Formats: sequence, C-alpha cells, structure tokens
Amino acid sequence: GDPGTGKTHGLANCVELHLAENSPAIIIQAKNSPSNDWTEILSVSLGIYNWGKDEILSALETLAIKRDIQKASILNTGAEIDSESTKALICIDGLEEAVGKEKDWYARIRECEQLTVDYPRVRFIFSARRYFYNSDEVPGRGVYDDISLPREGDVSIEQVAPQYFSKGHYNIQLSSLSLIRGINSLFALRLFCEEYRNRTIDATDKIVTASRDLINLKVERLNKEFLSKLKGKKGATRNPIIDSLEIIANFFYTNHEVEHNQLVDLISPVLKSYLDGSEIDSLIDYLADNAFLIRFEKVDEEGVFNKRKHFYSITYQSLIEHIISEKIYF
Repeated sequence: GDPGTGKTHGLANCVELHLAENSPAIIIQAKNSPSNDWTEILSVSLGIYNWGKDEILSALETLAIKRDIQKASILNTGAEIDSESTKALICIDGLEEAVGKEKDWYARIRECEQLTVDYPRVRFIFSARRYFYNSDEVPGRGVYDDISLPREGDVSIEQVAPQYFSKGHYNIQLSSLSLIRGINSLFALRLFCEEYRNRTIDATDKIVTASRDLINLKVERLNKEFLSKLKGKKGATRNPIIDSLEIIANFFYTNHEVEHNQLVDLISPVLKSYLDGSEIDSLIDYLADNAFLIRFEKVDEEGVFNKRKHFYSITYQSLIEHIISEKIYF
C-alpha cells in the first residue's frame, strides 16, 4: 500500500488483539532487523540468542496449541471449539525501509512456503510500500497471497472521520463531510485534525486538505512555535525546523538510529549560522517532544562509570518518514 494507508497500524492492531487473546504474536521492523536468515531475525527480535529458528518456531507452535487447550478446558461438557485453531503470528513491517536488503527479504518470504508446511500453526505477514512489490520475486499463489490497500487506506475516510472529529478526540464541527473530500489518506486525515483541532468549519471557510499542503502548514506552525520559544532572539525568516528535517530525512534513508552528538554534528553546519549549541540541543528536544523523533537511552558500560547515551529513531508516519517516502517515490 501507499504511505499513510494504515499498514503499520493494521499489523500493530492485529498483534495487539492476538496478544489480548493470549495467543503468540510478534511485530518486527524490517529496517532494524537482520535479514540474512530466520534464526538471526527471530533470535535478535525475541532476545533468545542461543536458539535456532526450528526451536523458536516449535516453541511458538507450542504456545498456540496451549492456547487452544485453555479454550477447550473452559467449554461445557460435550461442546467443541468452533473457531479456527490458534496461529502464531510473525509480522515483518516496512520491507521497503530496509534499503539495500530487498533480495534478502524476498528470499525470506519464499522460505515461508516451506516453513508454514513444517510449522502449520505459524503464519507470516509482511508489509511494504507499493513500489517495493515485485511479482516476479514472490511465491506463486497457494499458501501465499497478497492484499493491495486502496489509496485512502484500509478503511474509508468517511467511515473513521466522525470518530476523529468527535468531542472526545479533536473536537471539530463540520457543516458537511463533503468539505473534506480532498483528504485522500488516513495520514492526511490526522494532519487535518491536528491543524483544525477545536474548530467549527462551514462551507464559507477556506480549508486545506491536500497532504503536502497540510504538511507545510504543520511545519510552518511548529517553526513559528519553536522560534517563539527563543523569545525573539531569532528573526521570523529563519526556518530551523525545515532546515533540520531535510538533513535528518536524508540521514534516515540509510540509517535507523543516530546518537545525540552525531545528530548535533549532522545538522550544525546548516544551523550554526543562526543557532548556538544550546539552541541546537533545544531544537532536537523540540523535535523529540513533537514526535518527529523517538528518543531512547543506551548505557555505555565501558570504563569506571556507566554513561547514558541518548539515541534517536523515527516514528512510522512521522513527517520525517513521509519526506523519505516522497523522495523514494518520486
């Protein structure tokens, strides 16, 4: 499916529902995962480094069977389970983000034909952008199948928009849903709601619905907000958000994380003409606080003291991730 069509959200929801039923499931980001073989993929993702793929898949099957035994144990005498047998789900999300590893992942997909024969309680689900798909590389129909999501997403905009606009969420009052007919993806719907939160909109209001225009509105608004935090020290003509996002997007095209000092060195050449060191640090904090980046810690245990280092990655369907996809697509 195209960007913003709900691929990651759908897989995450599937795994969440599966786990809520005490059924085994895992979701793995392709860009952060090894791809050479299934043993390494599964052992790294699960943190079980002394197990082979057969041991891991057998254990997942055992958990699935155990779940069906639990279901059967609470049935009335003589009753039978009328649902499909429990499956262990292994979801690999965002194949196109594993740049340079396309052939590896297609090889892993083809291997699943035999793996699902050897382990009938295991199911594999992969997601990718439309441009990644190569019909010559996937297995023939049978055990394998594919689903192409419509451009607007896995559910229609009209179906979910009223929930987004409700008072419990973005609190947007529309005189008619026809006013948002220009919104063509769930990602654009979210951007629209963020921009028009707590507004009443009628046919006389001029509104923006195109994804790129909504992105530009959001970046412009956040740029003004960040400059205001500097209390007038910088001119309104400066664009630290745009300047930094373009550099960061180029970096994350081939990398999945960056250390704080490395990120400072990355964006400083463009920003240092009008931001000092502490202001660049504040900008990075601002990007993390507004979900452009995910910040996490790693402990460096070398030496006498355990030093904590801060790293950053990008969120799915963040603006940075959208910029990357636009560069690839066009």
